[in-house]
Amino acid sequence: MKDPDKWAPFEERMLPGGEMVKPSGIKEEDTLPYEMGPGDVLWNTLLTPHWVEATDHVAYSINLSHGGLRLNGELCRNEQELVDHNAAQKEKK
Repeated sequence: MKDPDKWAPFEERMLPGGEMVKPSGIKEEDTLPYEMGPGDVLWNTLLTPHWVEATDHVAYSINLSHGGLRLNGELCRNEQELVDHNAAQKEKK
């Protein structure tokens, strides 16, 4: 998605165990499509909406979450949001 926050706002991304359903109204110009073949991989930022669409072949997405990866000492924006959200939830308890 060119603007992931439009399609998966913060509040939705923080819902535990939820299943993301592809929103209606997405147009081709909203997407960043990639045609992938066997063995291809794509790095997708944590908590960024994505979908796999297959033609006549089986296709699937395997999500491996490796938390704590940093660039110049900083987490990616989405992971920092998750860390901050989880800390705030613990403080409420």
